[in-house]
Amino acid sequence: MHSFDPKIAERVGVNAAVLYQNIIWWCAKNAANMHNEHDGKFWTYNSVKAWAELFPYMTSKQIRSALDRLEAEGLILSGCYNASAYDRTKWYCPASQSDLPSRANEIAQKGKPIPVGKPVAKPDNKNSCASVGFSEFWERAPNKVAKAQSRKTWDKLTPAQREAAHENVTAWYDWFRKTYPTASMPHPSTYLAQRRWEDEGWKPAQTQSVDRAAFWAESIKAGRYVSPATCPPALCAEMVQRGLVTSTQLKERGLAA
Repeated sequence: MHSFDPKIAERVGVNAAVLYQNIIWWCAKNAANMHNEHDGKFWTYNSVKAWAELFPYMTSKQIRSALDRLEAEGLILSGCYNASAYDRTKWYCPASQSDLPSRANEIAQKGKPIPVGKPVAKPDNKNSCASVGFSEFWERAPNKVAKAQSRKTWDKLTPAQREAAHENVTAWYDWFRKTYPTASMPHPSTYLAQRRWEDEGWKPAQTQSVDRAAFWAESIKAGRYVSPATCPPALCAEMVQRGLVTSTQLKERGLAA
C-alpha cells in the first residue's frame, strides 16, 4: 500500500504518512479476519529490514525516524507480542481503531514475526523490541560511571536515538578527548541525556573511519549477539581473511562466510 493522506503528510512528513497508511491497511485486514488481536486491538508487525523491502525508496534510517515520529505524534502504538522473548520484531497499530472494519475479509496477514536470529546472550529486557540493548551501549561507552542513571536515561530514548547513541559513542568520545584534552570526560548518562552525538561541532565521518569488520569481530569474540543482517557473508569472509575471527567462531554465532 503506497499511498498517504495529505493532511497526515503535512503533520509528520510523506515517509511517515505512507507507513501510517500501510499500518492502517494491514490492521484493517487483520481486524476483518480477527487476526493478530492483542489487548483489545488489532496489530501488524515488521522489522525495519522488512519495511525497507516493502518501501525500497526509503532507507532504514528514514523508516526508523518515520515510525518514531508517528509514535511521538500519538498516531500509532507499538508493542511486543512475539512468542519468543528474544524476538525483537515490533508490532504496530493505529492509536484509534474505531474505523477498522469488523466484517470478514479474504485477505489476512500471514506468517510469523521475523526473528532476529538465535541469541547467544540474554537481552536487556524480556519484552524489549529495541534494535540495540543498553548492555551493548555500556560495553562500548568509556568512563563507566553512574550506570543506573545511564540506564534510566537510555530507557527514555526512542529506538532510533538508542541506535545513534550506540553507533557514535566511541567516535564522539575520541573526538572529545582530542578536542578538549584537559576537560573532564562527560559521564555516559550526560552523553545520553544531552544527546551529544547530535552536536554540530563534530563530524563522525571526519574524525574516524569505522572498521566494520574489526568492530563486529570484537563483538563476536566477546560473545555478544550479532545478526546475519548486520554481518552478511561478504563481511564475514573479510573477517576470516584478515584473521580477526575463525570460521568456527562464525558458525557458533550462526554466521557464515
